[in-house]
Amino acid sequence: TASPQREPTGSPQSSSPTTTSPSSSEPTGSPSSPRPSAGPTAERMMLAEERRGIDNPAMHYCGTSWEDVKDSCNNDLYALPCPSVNGAMLPCLPGQHCMAVGLQCTPVTHEPSLSPSSHPTTVSPTTAEPSSGPISATDDGNAYYCGIDAQDAETCGGTWCRYESDDECPGDERCFATTNCNATAMNFTSHPTTSPPSDSPVAAPTGAPSSPSPTEDENPGEYYCSDSWRDGSYEGE
Repeated sequence: TASPQREPTGSPQSSSPTTTSPSSSEPTGSPSSPRPSAGPTAERMMLAEERRGIDNPAMHYCGTSWEDVKDSCNNDLYALPCPSVNGAMLPCLPGQHCMAVGLQCTPVTHEPSLSPSSHPTTVSPTTAEPSSGPISATDDGNAYYCGIDAQDAETCGGTWCRYESDDECPGDERCFATTNCNATAMNFTSHPTTSPPSDSPVAAPTGAPSSPSPTEDENPGEYYCSDSWRDGSYEGE
């Protein structure tokens, strides 16, 4: 007799294929952006200052490329020039080359200005001191005049020293109080530049007045222009 068949144990295996979801790799860090160029080094600043006054007509400057040279020349106060001196171009720093940018460059000539101050400094306008004004005829200052001595000052022909100071007198003259002079009465309301008028009459001229010397006749032949010939006795224009 045949033995009965045994039933299979366990759950039947599925014929469906097993699929694995693809794993996405996480990005390793954010993408790097280009680093800005470094500022001027101490060596470049020193060389740029030393070469600033050298003639550079073709605008030769150092840089890593022509665009770098042009940008540096137009925007960097310490752009490194490399002009020709005695037939040889001045050297650049390692990694740089000397190139001419010509009219494409307008070199920076000064440092950028500082930010404006919130408290600007203002200068008050200065007012000139008032000049000496006229004085009355009874003012004691009218009597002071300069002279070599008191007798010379009494002539009233010197400089009026209104403020009674020797500093107002020219040369070695000094300021004296006179008894005969009155600056206001003599129309001297400021320091006179000429001597006061003399009371002496002007001397009359002597001798007959001189007549001017005759001038040379510039047309002795009596030649004149006309639209026709005229007789010599004609006295018209």
